[in-house]
Amino acid sequence: MTYNMTNEEYILHIVKICNRLIDEKLIKIVEKDENGKKMIKIVIIPCEWYLELNDDDKYCVEINLQKHYSSLINKVIEELNNENKKNKENNQPKDEDFNEEKNEIIQSNKRQRI
Repeated sequence: MTYNMTNEEYILHIVKICNRLIDEKLIKIVEKDENGKKMIKIVIIPCEWYLELNDDDKYCVEINLQKHYSSLINKVIEELNNENKKNKENNQPKDEDFNEEKNEIIQSNKRQRI
């Protein structure tokens, strides 16, 4: 069937398959550890209509889904890393704050001695 399609028709065909998989919630994102590194795998839950596709179509669908989800996952990871970095910076005491606290402690110690 797909061998009679133009390039644009084939792209549309693959997009429709990807959208159907997404709409039917047949995609899982699985996290696993390999050699101490966290890896993310995009898994298609096989269903009857998907299994009937030819291998070339399945390959194109899987590659396109990987590209799509990889970019989304990388974007989320980058945003989380930036947020964590900002939180660490905000939670660290500044030298000025430390010096003010130190001066208050010294002043209170002086008062107690008198």
